[in-house]
Amino acid sequence: MSVEPGALPATVVSSTLREPLDRPDATAASGDAAEIVARLKEESAVPLRSHGRPLS
Repeated sequence: MSVEPGALPATVVSSTLREPLDRPDATAASGDAAEIVARLKEESAVPLRSHGRPLS
């Protein structure tokens, strides 16, 4: 399955970013990233992709 970038909605987990974000299809979420991803997996009808970086 090939999907164009930006074709799917995005959830950005951040303690500093606030809406509106630069991407019109992105939503900002704050809190425990593992809990947010688990909730999104339960709610999503399609597989999720996740990208991130560890805190330094």
